[in-house]
Amino acid sequence: MPKMQTAQPARKVYGSTAAAAFASVLILLVERMSAAPLPDGLDTAIMTLVVFAAGYFIPPAAIDQVIETPLRTGDT
Repeated sequence: MPKMQTAQPARKVYGSTAAAAFASVLILLVERMSAAPLPDGLDTAIMTLVVFAAGYFIPPAAIDQVIETPLRTGDT
């Protein structure tokens, strides 16, 4: 299994976490301003798309590199 250079979370993890918080606040504001809850599942879909987009578009930091490890005998 590949290992990261450090135990520190990757930049993409930080960005996706911040995006999740942003999406939560955005959904709350939309629901309060419209005085009606969003349709079932729409809030989850918005959260999923925002977090995916953040994780996809945020580039990895220089320290977020994978350490190559040799395969052991019997590993595929």
